[in-house]
Amino acid sequence: MMPSGVHTPIRPVGIRSVGHYLPVRRLLNDDLEALGNSAHPEWIVQKTGIHARHVADDSEALSDLIIPAAKEALTAGGLAANDLDALIVAGDNHDTGGVRLTSTTVAKALGLESVTVYDIRSGCPGSVLALHLGCSKRSIVDLNFIKIKIFISFKKK
Repeated sequence: MMPSGVHTPIRPVGIRSVGHYLPVRRLLNDDLEALGNSAHPEWIVQKTGIHARHVADDSEALSDLIIPAAKEALTAGGLAANDLDALIVAGDNHDTGGVRLTSTTVAKALGLESVTVYDIRSGCPGSVLALHLGCSKRSIVDLNFIKIKIFISFKKK
């Protein structure tokens, strides 16, 4: 709690860059019908405009999807990995096997040193929580300029 009368200036927060990655495997609407989805492929197109979606293979971990997108976002933003102060991963599915967080796997792959990492495991609301956490950290840490990259992901399957 800050003493009465002391105000910390609020610095603007925004999205500096975006990166994306699409898994190679494509699932067509016809494939969904073959898997037992009762919606007719033409109905899906008519109602949603979706003809196909990219889906991760069982061999791909969430970090495998995040790392290429993170590299693209860093390049697009003109940032080096060590310019980041925090890495936040939010979503439903996270890497499995051991106790390592997905964010630590991504941080290691990007060559990040001395950064704060978070995994937020609360499904769709996690993306909003991750944005809030990133904005809050930026406004309460007493530094001139903090670059925080937030990587948000959703369901793997």
